[in-house]
Order: sequence, then C-alpha cells, then structure tokens
Amino acid sequence: MKENQFFQQGVRGCLISLVMILLATCAVAVSANYQYPENPSCAGMLGAGFPVLFICDDWGGGSPTGSWGKIDYVDVLNGGVKPGGFLADFLFYWVLVWVLWFIASTVIFRGTNRHGLWWSTLISLGFIAGLLCAILIFQPTELTIGDYHAPTPAFILPTATPLEKMPASVTPMPVIPTTTPLETKPPTMTPTQSPTILPSPTTVPPALILNDFPLAIGATWIYSSVVAYQNPDDFDLLLTWNGFITDTVIDENTTPDGRLVYTLQEDMAPIPPQGVWTQPGTYEYIVSGDGIFRGDIKIYQWPLPSDHVTWEAFPDSGYVMNVNIIGNVDTPYGELNGCYQFFLATHPDGTVDTFCPGIGFVEHFYQHRGTAQIEHFVLVSFIPGQ
Repeated sequence: MKENQFFQQGVRGCLISLVMILLATCAVAVSANYQYPENPSCAGMLGAGFPVLFICDDWGGGSPTGSWGKIDYVDVLNGGVKPGGFLADFLFYWVLVWVLWFIASTVIFRGTNRHGLWWSTLISLGFIAGLLCAILIFQPTELTIGDYHAPTPAFILPTATPLEKMPASVTPMPVIPTTTPLETKPPTMTPTQSPTILPSPTTVPPALILNDFPLAIGATWIYSSVVAYQNPDDFDLLLTWNGFITDTVIDENTTPDGRLVYTLQEDMAPIPPQGVWTQPGTYEYIVSGDGIFRGDIKIYQWPLPSDHVTWEAFPDSGYVMNVNIIGNVDTPYGELNGCYQFFLATHPDGTVDTFCPGIGFVEHFYQHRGTAQIEHFVLVSFIPGQ
C-alpha cells in the first residue's frame, strides 16, 4: 500500500514538474518580444530575451528575406539561440513558476502535498542539470570551430558616417615594405588556373560586359575599409582593422577558348596582422559567357535588370545571387547613378555589394558567423585603366 502511494506521489510530482518546465519554456519564448535593436552581442543585429538576451536574428545561414529584422523560428533553426542566455532565462522563469505554484497550492488548496512538492522539485532540478550538462558538452565544440559569443558589447557595426569626411579622391597608396611573406612575391604574378566549372562563351560581346565593369590594365579602385575579426586569443572579443584597400588591374590574358582573364593586385595599408585576416596578394576576374567570375563565384551577369533578377552564384550549389536596382548612391567618391545591390546568402555567411555600371563595386558588406568576421568597404577613389 505504501509502495503504491509512493508511486502515485512520484507520478503526480512528475506531471507537476513537466507542467512547470513547459510553462517556463513558454515564458522564455514570450520574452523574445523584449528586443534589443543592433545589439553588439548579436554582431550588431537584433537580439531578444528577458531578463537575459538568449536569441539573435540570424540571417547569415540563408534564411528567407521575410525573416530579416525580426525574431522567429528561422533564427532557432539557423542557430541563433545563445545557450547561456537561454539557460539563465529558463532558470529565472522556472523559479518564478515554482514560487507561484507553491503559493497557489498553499493558499488555494490550503496546504501543500510535501511529497509532491519534493518530487516535482527533484525532477525539475534533474532536467535543469541535464540541460546544463548538454550545454557544457557542446559548448566547447562550438568554441573549437570559432563560434562567437560576446557576453559584453565588443563591436559596433561600422557606418559610412566617418567616411563622408574623406576627400573625394585619394592618391593610390604604394605597397608598404614588410617582413611578411609578401616580400617574396613579385609585383606581378602569373594568373592562377581558371575555375574548372565555367559556362562556355556565348555571343555576348565582352565589350558590353566591360562597359559596365571597366576592367583594364591600370584601373584602380581604393576603398576605405573596416574589418572586425575574432581575437585568436579570446573568442569573446572582436579586433578591428581600419585602413585602405587598393585593387589594381596588373595583367590581362585571353585563354584559347576566348575567356578574358584579368589579374588584380590587392594592397592594404596598413597591412593587417598576419594570420588573422586576408593579406595583400593577387586574384583574378574572368570574363566568360554572359558574366564575370571570381573563382567559381559568378559576381556579375549581363545585362543588369530594370528591376530584379537572380542567377546561380555557384555551380550546382542552389545558392543564388539576388540583384535589385537601387538608383542613386552617395559614396566618398561621389554620387553615382543607376546602381544595383547584389545580395548572396550562404551558410553561414551573407554578402551585400553595391555595383554601379561604369565604375564597378562601390560598397561591400560581409558578415560571417561561426568564426566571427564583419567587413565594410566603401569606394573613395577610382582611376580608369588604359
């Protein structure tokens, strides 16, 4: 008889604890309505949660554009939940529910069932302990691959405001002598091997493509740049590099099948620290078919639309480049007309580029989750080529 009573009390305690866990979880979800716009802990994006932020708006994983700028289930699927914040909020609401249940059982039901109280408490604490162990087990794995968790404000997204004070024209900067491996590279390099998967040339004359993107030997683009990257010694902090990036066309070749290959030298002043971000070097633009490729990425397609167009960014990847006309754009270089916005979302990053026909790319924004990195470049000078 006592064993049967003991079993009944255990079942009652289990049901009560499940209800408490469900109510606490629902309370955490409802707390997502308490939001923090442009929160540094979310790399400048929207965050939510009370009393502790536990979820960030995560569009970097290729989520639908309709979910940008708001918190919804897509952010959970994309990994926007902060485990530490979720556990803190869950504990807060679980304690609140437990206190309310204790008061209600005492006042309304005129006394508590001591055994039911202990059973529900022990089961709930077991659930919380299991949740904490899961977080402790999986959290190191995230840190190993560089998942970024900022407990305190570490970085504010750069804006174009400080760049507006720069002159409309900047003299191209010489390469700064350095002791890095860059010194071993000649000023010009033989173009690397072309991407293995490219479309066959079509009847689109290259002159039409180059009219929009004026690639020619000597053409130079200078960008004022801000790059935030993860501190290799402390994953909770972002380091910031501020400087200028200069891209200059140094070579032009034609392949036997008619593709035009332009080699560009990319210089940076000051040179970023070795090993934590990209270094000066060369890369290629390949004019092929109806567009331009950088590596295997199709960065441009002719003709540009009057409103909106998409194309496959990578061969057989499912990722598409979304292009919209945005009209006039103000840059430190000047006001440019008839510009377009190129957007590419992959997993786990996103890129937004501004392209103006006759000039090329005039602004670049990139955000990578995991190993945190944010890039923002704005054109300050353009010198046409020969």
